[in-house]
Amino acid sequence: MTIKSRESEAQAASWDARLRSHDLTPEEREQFAAWLKRDEQNAECFDQLQTALATLRNAADHPQLRGLRESARIVERRSARLGLLGRIAIAASVVAIVGASAFWMLNRHAPATMSASLTQSHSGGIDSWSTAAGERRTLTLRDGSSVTMNAATRLEAEWFDNQRRLRLLAGQALFRVAKDPLRPFVVSAGSRTVTALGTTFDVQLRPEALRVTLLDGRVSVGSLQEPAASPVVELTPSQEFEVVADHVPTVRRVDAVAVAAWADGQVIFTDNSLPDAVAEMNQYSPKQIVASPDLARFRINGMFRAGNQDGFVSAVTSYYPIHAREEGGRIILELRPDPPALQ
Repeated sequence: MTIKSRESEAQAASWDARLRSHDLTPEEREQFAAWLKRDEQNAECFDQLQTALATLRNAADHPQLRGLRESARIVERRSARLGLLGRIAIAASVVAIVGASAFWMLNRHAPATMSASLTQSHSGGIDSWSTAAGERRTLTLRDGSSVTMNAATRLEAEWFDNQRRLRLLAGQALFRVAKDPLRPFVVSAGSRTVTALGTTFDVQLRPEALRVTLLDGRVSVGSLQEPAASPVVELTPSQEFEVVADHVPTVRRVDAVAVAAWADGQVIFTDNSLPDAVAEMNQYSPKQIVASPDLARFRINGMFRAGNQDGFVSAVTSYYPIHAREEGGRIILELRPDPPALQ
């Protein structure tokens, strides 16, 4: 390894630590973007570090990593007494050690269960990521923006001097956009585009529908097809744009916090039909729930932990006359039969 590559790896770790800080400034995001552009090796080291950290998070309980995690916590506690620069330096060191360990375990001794469900590739100037079923991951992008990807999501990105262009190919993603007035942040999904400068918004792409929810700032939603017939729609915080199939798009006010709760591992239902709630819960677990069609009349309200299928089923069956049984590795929900009449 050359001195230059070691410097790039150290700088990548330092930037990763800083980008995760709650008090990151717009000027620092601009400095990070300039650092990425300065040398292709910088971008490669930063992308490799993100892949390594994703692998490490996925293997958090692996015996070989427990000691490392405890050491990192000790260093983190000690750093609390230091100034800002000291904390950044220590955090960067921890990230570098953890990243290097993940690289080593992947390349030498990692068992099959340690493979990261988040996959990343770089081909022809296009960055691409995908998550597996039941997984969600947060990435720091080249421009300093971040994106949290929901389960079974595919995302691509291209970086230009006058635009940051991303494509949501499937699934759902929550974008936190770094401000850059000279380079709009444009996400295309289905037949629509979402344009932002510095803001937070959620995009969900399903086979039959597209939903864009604005949490903070402003975005505009345009059309890739017949823009004259589909005027640009500007959203304000807590507004949601939805288009289903070929129907006319609708804009309504929603509880944006509830919409984005999935990014924190929570699923919030507000008067959802049981089949819709089951479909939402099934995104986060390999254990699938099947609801019979005659259960569509039941409505679900409440908050559940993503992936907690047993807790969801327990709540549904205790509140409604619904019976649960397991069949072929799935949980089948059915209407509970009426008790036999007394003779």
